[in-house]
Amino acid sequence: MDVLVTGGTGYVGHHVVARLLEDGDRVIGLARHPERVRDMACDLIAGDVADPSSLRGTIPAGAAIVHLVAIMRPRGAQTFDRVIAEGTRAVVAAARAADAARIVYVSAVGARANGSTPYFRAKWAAEEAVRGSGLPYVILRPSFVFGPDDEVFNTFVRMLRWAPVLPVMGDGRYEIQPVAIWDLAAVVAKAVRPGPWDGREYDLVGPQAMSFDVAMKALMTASGRRRPLLHLPLAAARLQASLLPKITARAPITRDQLTMLLEGSTGDPGPLVRDFGIVPTGFAEGLARYLG
Repeated sequence: MDVLVTGGTGYVGHHVVARLLEDGDRVIGLARHPERVRDMACDLIAGDVADPSSLRGTIPAGAAIVHLVAIMRPRGAQTFDRVIAEGTRAVVAAARAADAARIVYVSAVGARANGSTPYFRAKWAAEEAVRGSGLPYVILRPSFVFGPDDEVFNTFVRMLRWAPVLPVMGDGRYEIQPVAIWDLAAVVAKAVRPGPWDGREYDLVGPQAMSFDVAMKALMTASGRRRPLLHLPLAAARLQASLLPKITARAPITRDQLTMLLEGSTGDPGPLVRDFGIVPTGFAEGLARYLG
């Protein structure tokens, strides 16, 4: 079947596209600058979710849509509302015009109307657009995504090679429930087809929650490198998260990202296991798969 993937050139998108191609689908990636992309195995077309006019005619009639586009940090005109909320509304409008088969939207654990950050609130607004589309849909809410090329956990793996300690914001007791990138891709590849998941919303999380400290210790075990954990006082962490993004775009964390981290990122994998028949990979097991 035809599947259009927005955000297909990103980290998650590469894995989703690869899995869809493996399953025999014809995949079309939507990219703002397809001429700059050199490593995609699928067809690429130009389009920008923040520019609704650029989406006209981009979706093949009857295609399924996997909507992945998001930003983690606003930059200039690229705000959470414009890219995530308004961008999703534009994709929904284009999907309806093309009589698309369905929309699979990858949101985030924590998305809600009264979310603690603009990112979470924009994700909720995007979900509302998908729910109100009139098209068959599936909404997936992942926790932290891990895999061979993820930006979060692999940053800590690199730090283990040279840093004398491993810094952790606050007390490290806040919980996460990491999901393997290959599990996420497998779920999306099923969700583009009709099934018991139609019109439903799922937490896309690992088999069990763990504290951030426990996650860091699992990284150490898998990488074979041990370092003491250095817990940064929250006051210092918040000051750093407020000031560094104003100085450099490469700041490790923003104040909003710190808020989301401390809030925790967990969910219930039961409904997803029941409906998709995919048992999420445990964090330690998944790390061993590519770090061991």
